Amino acid sequence: MEKNLIDALRVVPGVSAVESTSKPPIVRGNTSLFRVVGAMTTPRPYEANSRTVDPGYFSTLQATLKAGRNFDERDSATAPQTVIVNETLAKMAFGTEVPVGREIIFAFNAQQKPRQVIGVLQDVHEGALDV
Repeated sequence: MEKNLIDALRVVPGVSAVESTSKPPIVRGNTSLFRVVGAMTTPRPYEANSRTVDPGYFSTLQATLKAGRNFDERDSATAPQTVIVNETLAKMAFGTEVPVGREIIFAFNAQQKPRQVIGVLQDVHEGALDV
Protein backbone atom coordinates (compact mmCIF):
# COMPACT_ATOMS: atom_id res chain seq x y z
CA MET A 1 0.00 0.00 0.00
CA GLU A 2 1.29 3.47 -0.72
CA LYS A 3 2.74 5.22 2.35
CA ASN A 4 0.52 8.30 1.90
CA LEU A 5 -2.61 6.15 1.96
CA ILE A 6 -1.44 4.27 5.05
CA ASP A 7 -0.65 7.55 6.82
CA ALA A 8 -4.08 8.94 5.87
CA LEU A 9 -5.87 5.83 7.15
CA ARG A 10 -4.00 5.91 10.47
CA VAL A 11 -5.60 9.25 11.41
CA VAL A 12 -9.18 8.19 10.66
CA PRO A 13 -11.20 8.26 13.92
CA GLY A 14 -11.72 4.75 15.28
CA VAL A 15 -8.81 3.21 13.35
CA SER A 16 -6.36 1.62 15.78
CA ALA A 17 -3.77 0.21 13.34
CA VAL A 18 -2.99 0.11 9.63
CA GLU A 19 -0.36 -2.04 7.95
CA SER A 20 -0.05 -3.51 4.49
CA THR A 21 0.49 -7.02 3.21
CA SER A 22 0.66 -8.71 -0.15
CA LYS A 23 -2.27 -10.94 0.91
CA PRO A 24 -4.65 -10.46 3.87
CA PRO A 25 -4.94 -13.36 6.35
CA ILE A 26 -8.40 -14.26 5.05
CA VAL A 27 -6.71 -15.21 1.77
CA ARG A 28 -4.05 -17.87 1.79
CA GLY A 29 -0.65 -16.46 0.85
CA ASN A 30 1.37 -17.38 -2.19
CA THR A 31 2.87 -20.83 -1.89
CA SER A 32 6.66 -20.75 -1.85
CA LEU A 33 9.15 -23.59 -2.04
CA PHE A 34 12.18 -23.30 0.23
CA ARG A 35 15.13 -25.23 1.62
CA VAL A 36 16.97 -24.88 4.92
CA VAL A 37 20.52 -23.67 4.29
CA GLY A 38 23.06 -26.14 5.66
CA ALA A 39 20.54 -28.94 6.20
CA MET A 40 20.85 -32.29 4.55
CA THR A 41 19.27 -32.21 1.11
CA THR A 42 15.68 -33.36 1.14
CA PRO A 43 14.13 -35.07 -1.89
CA ARG A 44 11.82 -32.09 -2.33
CA PRO A 45 11.90 -28.56 -0.95
CA TYR A 46 9.45 -27.59 1.78
CA GLU A 47 6.33 -25.70 0.73
CA ALA A 48 4.60 -22.99 2.73
CA ASN A 49 2.30 -20.01 2.30
CA SER A 50 4.17 -16.71 2.24
CA ARG A 51 3.42 -13.02 2.05
CA THR A 52 5.20 -9.70 2.24
CA VAL A 53 4.21 -7.58 5.25
CA ASP A 54 4.94 -4.22 6.85
CA PRO A 55 6.89 -4.22 10.14
CA GLY A 56 3.78 -3.66 12.31
CA TYR A 57 1.64 -6.27 10.55
CA PHE A 58 1.88 -8.97 13.22
CA SER A 59 1.16 -6.59 16.10
CA THR A 60 -1.86 -5.29 14.16
CA LEU A 61 -3.12 -8.89 14.02
CA GLN A 62 -2.31 -9.20 17.73
CA ALA A 63 -0.17 -12.21 16.86
CA THR A 64 2.30 -13.41 19.48
CA LEU A 65 6.00 -13.52 18.73
CA LYS A 66 7.27 -16.72 20.38
CA ALA A 67 11.01 -16.23 19.71
CA GLY A 68 13.35 -13.70 18.14
CA ARG A 69 12.23 -10.28 16.95
CA ASN A 70 9.73 -8.62 14.67
CA PHE A 71 10.58 -6.76 11.47
CA ASP A 72 11.93 -3.25 12.04
CA GLU A 73 14.11 -0.55 10.45
CA ARG A 74 17.03 -3.00 10.19
CA ASP A 75 15.05 -4.91 7.56
CA SER A 76 15.32 -2.47 4.65
CA ALA A 77 15.49 -3.16 0.93
CA THR A 78 19.29 -2.80 1.06
CA ALA A 79 19.81 -5.02 4.15
CA PRO A 80 20.25 -8.80 4.09
CA GLN A 81 16.89 -10.50 3.57
CA THR A 82 14.99 -11.70 6.66
CA VAL A 83 11.96 -13.86 7.31
CA ILE A 84 9.64 -14.64 10.20
CA VAL A 85 8.22 -18.17 10.32
CA ASN A 86 5.26 -19.55 12.21
CA GLU A 87 5.44 -22.34 14.79
CA THR A 88 4.20 -25.00 12.38
CA LEU A 89 6.86 -24.19 9.77
CA ALA A 90 9.54 -23.99 12.48
CA LYS A 91 8.70 -27.51 13.68
CA MET A 92 8.41 -28.88 10.14
CA ALA A 93 11.69 -27.47 8.83
CA PHE A 94 13.85 -27.25 11.97
CA GLY A 95 12.44 -29.92 14.29
CA THR A 96 13.67 -29.25 17.81
CA GLU A 97 16.45 -26.88 16.67
CA VAL A 98 16.08 -23.14 17.30
CA PRO A 99 15.27 -21.57 13.91
CA VAL A 100 16.22 -17.98 14.85
CA GLY A 101 19.55 -17.23 13.21
CA ARG A 102 19.24 -20.06 10.68
CA GLU A 103 18.75 -19.37 6.98
CA ILE A 104 16.30 -20.55 4.36
CA ILE A 105 16.46 -20.06 0.64
CA PHE A 106 13.46 -19.89 -1.64
CA ALA A 107 13.79 -22.51 -4.34
CA PHE A 108 11.90 -20.82 -7.15
CA ASN A 109 14.96 -19.35 -8.85
CA ALA A 110 18.73 -19.78 -8.73
CA GLN A 111 19.39 -16.07 -8.07
CA GLN A 112 17.66 -16.17 -4.68
CA LYS A 113 19.79 -15.19 -1.69
CA PRO A 114 19.41 -16.82 1.72
CA ARG A 115 17.04 -15.17 4.19
CA GLN A 116 17.79 -15.23 7.88
CA VAL A 117 15.04 -16.35 10.24
CA ILE A 118 14.66 -13.51 12.75
CA GLY A 119 11.51 -14.62 14.53
CA VAL A 120 9.01 -17.37 15.21
CA LEU A 121 5.37 -16.32 15.32
CA GLN A 122 2.47 -18.10 16.92
CA ASP A 123 0.34 -19.75 14.23
CA VAL A 124 -2.28 -17.37 12.82
CA HIS A 125 -5.49 -18.70 11.32
CA GLU A 126 -5.51 -18.11 7.57
CA GLY A 127 -8.30 -18.56 5.11
CA ALA A 128 -12.02 -18.01 5.12
CA LEU A 129 -13.59 -16.59 8.26
CA ASP A 130 -16.37 -19.21 8.29
CA VAL A 131 -13.96 -22.14 8.78
